[in-house]
Amino acid sequence: GASQVRGTVRWGGWLPDIDRFDATFFGISPREAACMDPQHRVLMEVAWEALEDAGQAVPQLRGSRTGVFVGISTNDYRRNVMSRASQLAPYWSTGNASCIAANRLSYFFDFKGPSIAVDTACSSSLVAVHWACRSLRAGECDLALAGGVNAILSPDISFSFVKGGGLARDGRCKAFDARADGIVRSEGAGLIVLKPLSRALRDGDAIYAIVRGCAVNQDGRSNGITAPNPAAQEAVIRTAWRDAGKSPAEATYVEAHGAGTPLGDVIEVKALGNALSDGRPPERRCAIGSVKTNVGHCEAAAGIASLIKVALAIKHGQLPPSLHFREPNPGIPFDAMPLFVQQTVAPWPASGGHRLSGVSSFGFGGTNAHVVLDAPPPAIEPPRAPDARPESLHLLPLSAASPAALTAMAERFRQFLAGADAGCSAELAALCATASVRRSHLDHRAAIWTRSHQELVVQLEALAKGEPRTDVVRGTVRPDHDSRVAFVFSGQGGQWPGMHQALYDRFPAFREKINECDRLLRPLADWSLLEQLQTAQPDTDSRGANVETLQVCLFAFQVALAEAWRSWGIVPGAVVGHSMGEVAAACVAGALDLPDALRVMVHRSRLLQQALHEAADGGGMAAIRVSREEAEEFISGYEDRLAIVVENSPRYTVLSGQRDTLQELLAFLRLKKISGRIMNVPGAAHSPQLEPTARKLARVLQEVRPKPERVPFYSTLDGRQIRGTELDAAYWGNSVCRMVRFASAVDLLIDDGYRFFVEIGPHPMLTAAVTQCLQYRDKDAVVVASVRRDDRALDAMLQALGALYASGCDVPWKNVYPAAGRSRVPLPFYPWQRQRCWLDVEPMAAPPAVPTCRCGDGHADEHPLLGREIDLAVQPGLHCWNAPLSVARAPYLRQYQSGEVVVLPLATCLEAIVGAASRALGRHAHVIDQVEFARALTFPPGAEETVQMVLETCGDEARFRCFSRPTGDSWKLHTSGRVRPLGSNGADVRFGPQMTFARDLQARLPETSRPEPNT
Repeated sequence: GASQVRGTVRWGGWLPDIDRFDATFFGISPREAACMDPQHRVLMEVAWEALEDAGQAVPQLRGSRTGVFVGISTNDYRRNVMSRASQLAPYWSTGNASCIAANRLSYFFDFKGPSIAVDTACSSSLVAVHWACRSLRAGECDLALAGGVNAILSPDISFSFVKGGGLARDGRCKAFDARADGIVRSEGAGLIVLKPLSRALRDGDAIYAIVRGCAVNQDGRSNGITAPNPAAQEAVIRTAWRDAGKSPAEATYVEAHGAGTPLGDVIEVKALGNALSDGRPPERRCAIGSVKTNVGHCEAAAGIASLIKVALAIKHGQLPPSLHFREPNPGIPFDAMPLFVQQTVAPWPASGGHRLSGVSSFGFGGTNAHVVLDAPPPAIEPPRAPDARPESLHLLPLSAASPAALTAMAERFRQFLAGADAGCSAELAALCATASVRRSHLDHRAAIWTRSHQELVVQLEALAKGEPRTDVVRGTVRPDHDSRVAFVFSGQGGQWPGMHQALYDRFPAFREKINECDRLLRPLADWSLLEQLQTAQPDTDSRGANVETLQVCLFAFQVALAEAWRSWGIVPGAVVGHSMGEVAAACVAGALDLPDALRVMVHRSRLLQQALHEAADGGGMAAIRVSREEAEEFISGYEDRLAIVVENSPRYTVLSGQRDTLQELLAFLRLKKISGRIMNVPGAAHSPQLEPTARKLARVLQEVRPKPERVPFYSTLDGRQIRGTELDAAYWGNSVCRMVRFASAVDLLIDDGYRFFVEIGPHPMLTAAVTQCLQYRDKDAVVVASVRRDDRALDAMLQALGALYASGCDVPWKNVYPAAGRSRVPLPFYPWQRQRCWLDVEPMAAPPAVPTCRCGDGHADEHPLLGREIDLAVQPGLHCWNAPLSVARAPYLRQYQSGEVVVLPLATCLEAIVGAASRALGRHAHVIDQVEFARALTFPPGAEETVQMVLETCGDEARFRCFSRPTGDSWKLHTSGRVRPLGSNGADVRFGPQMTFARDLQARLPETSRPEPNT
């Protein structure tokens, strides 16, 4: 009876939590995720992990000719809920079509190569590998994902196997053994990443094994459609080895299909013995085994499980045992064949660097596949660069799709580093390089600056626990993902002896630019740039500094520092310079070539030095904590002695003039509790006193020829964005005697959307001013300094890079770690944040019930688009739901972004209406009519809307209205109409849950609508 059948199918290999899925990670809505075949969902996660394991960063593959070849055979989930298919549209068809198993991967990753689902039953995944290899060889794709998946969600197939005596009674696959009594059905999924060997070696990829050859054939007309054909099996093996250019006699191991059936094992081993015997010395016996003794028969994923087992064995040089083998099947003449079952872990026999092996997989419909694997050639390691000092700083970037996943990722890395595995012995530099270059970088990020394994473990623990540390920073990518960086070139100051040395030694681009400046400077000056950089006096001695040499040194340092950032791939989207920093900014923008820029700096600094010597009272400068408008009031009446020369920020203004007058003003301001100080700089820069110097400078720069800018230039002389061709002699003359409108230029950058600011200078001089401008405008942004005085220059740059990365700046990590591919570390996989995504289908009944869609750990009665119903104290028959809606809460809405707004699809609104009707009127099908659309529901990606659905029932129908309200705003009507049960109108035709057969439907149609016979 039924109970007897059920008692024999209780064994199997099951994937845990197959009802759970990280839908948010893949941008899939809750309802769609619940409608998807779990096999598709498992494949998505496994595909991501396969690419992680292969060190292939996903963003770099988007739009590439990457192929996807997936073996998939069963469709239990579809059959389980098929009776509810019409209620699950539009996700039912795509969620359960076999082709979508491959196509969805191509869609999500934006792969442009072939995308094919293969069904040859048990050989599906190895056939998929075969076609992937063929596609790569034909040049149809440059990279391929290949494998298969299997999920057992219904006992139906198991019942059929039981009746045919095909399942092992003890749940053990006993391949090649006398006790073999059938298969053990198992779930599983596996994907491998395939790439042409030459490219993999070039890119420094870690290679498990190489595919030397493969073949697929068919049994044809055998003793029965499911009966194996030994001649066909032998033929496919010989064909695959011929394709590999090798003799089967060279095989040292073969992973057999080895299903554990009494007849199938005998036929397979005999065919294998025939194929491998030709030319093989009697003493060179070949080991065989079956992964099905370990994990069961994964059916459509069985072949890829076998291949992965052999690839791992090749990589580690160890032959794993085939389990449950005690006594050979009496039908297999092992004594007469050069084969034996591998029963222990043993070293792979050495054979001239080769580890040739075969993998077989046979479908029960007669499609056979065989793949020949071998060990990869040894990787050519480049000469190792001199190792960094043990105390060198390293930057570890981590990222995830959600805050919870980032916390889990930190904990995984902590366990990895603290455990007795590869993590504790990996070089810190290699670990950080692998995490940077060979991992995908998601929206929720952390950057950790560390000097040792021990320190990193402590830092990761703090990150996992949410404990703040100064050497760990967290951030999130901006919704608009604007990654443009503004370079901010500081003015005079911040210098220190040897400020260039660490960068000169570390960055070839920095060194080349300094050397170029030194060479171009020789005809213009009688001093050495490199010598002056080494002896630059710090700010504490600025009043006695030689402006003529100091400003040129600072200019050279700045343009070289910009090149260092460029070499890391951080390029400016705009430039702005403060005072003398405008010259370096113009050079980096491309408006001045380097010889012209140096000419401007040499003459500018020389004439300023002369002005300081010639002035009876060189004057001074004072910084006060007031706005420019307030400063104008304070100096009213003193304009002949004081001038506003710098507008640094909304609450920071610089004055210049006679020193005694400045002291008087500061004393007056102290009485008003306004802070200020005399600046330690020589002379009264940017004051009207320098107008004669400005005219001289304009005259000597007549030969300077500015060019159109390659990078937008924001002028602090005019407080606006200007063309590069405007940076002529007159501009540079005016720049020494007119106000520096730094705050105005920064405000314009903020208006233009810049949120990343990098100060280019030897010490932070402007980060505070930029930060104040942003705070005054209530804008979030990242402001970092490149270098800090007396600090390791590379450390400061790494800290700045980490801060940029954590807040969403796109970092081309290959530029930072150009040799990362040669020292890979196997890092922990992504920590999936799975939630239940399952259709709980009620038994068939009339009228059929709407299946409950659960996604997440919320209540089953809480609709994902409606939220919770509000319990009203008045107006019986009035129903109201409120739900917060934002991209942050529902990341799948990103796909509906158009320009600067998200447009909620009409289908989403209708789905919410149907959900409301089901709750208010009962769980049956409904008709929506008399619909009026007042306006589309739109909102910015970073905003949150409250969506309200109001339903007023009257009998068995209801009027609905859909409103939305941004935070702090008023309600707006979007949609209204009527909803009523299907069939309440005689014109309704009942499609849907109770499938209407063609003849019933035909009877409902008018005569003129009926089709002609045989059409």
